[in-house]
Amino acid sequence: MVSFPSLRRITASGAYLPEIDGLRFMAIFAVLVFHVLLLSQTYMGYYALPSNAFAHFTYDLMLNGRYGVPVFFAISGFILGLPFAKQYLNGGKKIGFGPYLMRRVTRLEPPYILSLLIRTGPVMAAKGYTFLWILPHLLASIFYLDMAIYRDYPVVQLVAWSLEIEIQFYLLIFLLAPLLFRAKATLRRCVFVFALFLPGTVQYYLWNYTGLSHHDLFFYSIGVWIQFFLAGMLVADIFVTDLGRIPSTWLWDVLSAVVWIVFFIVPDGGSQVFGPAMLVLLLLGAFKGKVFRWFYSLSPISIIGGMCYSIYLTHSLVLQALAFAYYKMAPRDPSYLRFVVSILIFIPLLIAAGAVFFVLIERPCMDRRWPQKLLAFLSGKREAPKKQAVTVDASLPR
Repeated sequence: MVSFPSLRRITASGAYLPEIDGLRFMAIFAVLVFHVLLLSQTYMGYYALPSNAFAHFTYDLMLNGRYGVPVFFAISGFILGLPFAKQYLNGGKKIGFGPYLMRRVTRLEPPYILSLLIRTGPVMAAKGYTFLWILPHLLASIFYLDMAIYRDYPVVQLVAWSLEIEIQFYLLIFLLAPLLFRAKATLRRCVFVFALFLPGTVQYYLWNYTGLSHHDLFFYSIGVWIQFFLAGMLVADIFVTDLGRIPSTWLWDVLSAVVWIVFFIVPDGGSQVFGPAMLVLLLLGAFKGKVFRWFYSLSPISIIGGMCYSIYLTHSLVLQALAFAYYKMAPRDPSYLRFVVSILIFIPLLIAAGAVFFVLIERPCMDRRWPQKLLAFLSGKREAPKKQAVTVDASLPR
């Protein structure tokens, strides 16, 4: 029987932060609910909500589950920014670009490419695409360039649009980190706060007062999301320099509860402008709150959150199959209760499918020596086993 600890993410060094995986749980759960809502409405039509304020309120929360993606971006900003903050602010180990890039490739690419290959056939069958037509999109997606080339969401794995944004930050952080973390504390914090609000304000102006459309390359670039990554980098700065001086109090729990609700009910424009500041509070609340820190650290919560990359990669295809069986075979009944029942049925199955992919594919790739071990296995040699530490790794929505 597989125990909970064996399902945690693994890397070669570092300390495990269950609070971060707890935040990942919140983000992936929100995304799953949002996608179930969209697909159920595709099959059943829009739901007739009960005539009470609570039903409308919860419906709006679920409809804004797409805001779970910026939460992932902020977490990536924190996880990737943390070693750079230690390097520049605490004289920590220097991050080399070569090992850093190789780790991203060996850790993230195999699960991603496999998910693309698994999806190619079903997408061709469902959409009527030929292999020669979809092949360029598949190759572009492998190199995270589908949106940049075709100015639209990826064809083979639509949800991978966020991964194409993430990879831009993975490369950009080597320019951002020296600029931000080398400055004096006062100037550094002022720049961070300014950077949290300026991009969203500019984006709000571009969407509403210019001719910028979804076919413009800017829409598919990190320029639309940079402020969320910077929010995570700011928390990495605070984590390294000042976290110990911030008191742990119940007030962080109250603040976190309020901010979570506000974050998922604000309109798109408000989310772009004020969302990054709210995510800074949520990340700090994860470390300094009492109830939320306890909740995020619960084994089932942190373990599911730690599998979010696998769940993110697999849930779309599994959800399509579940929805076809559930909505096509059952009577058409676009009721709110029917949707709630579908949530209770689908989400555990989506998590279970992601867990299988995690155990078989993603988790082995968390061992940074898996390429050497694979070569040794193929050549008939046996490599001496090395102890693996359990820690947080920089994976996606990943």
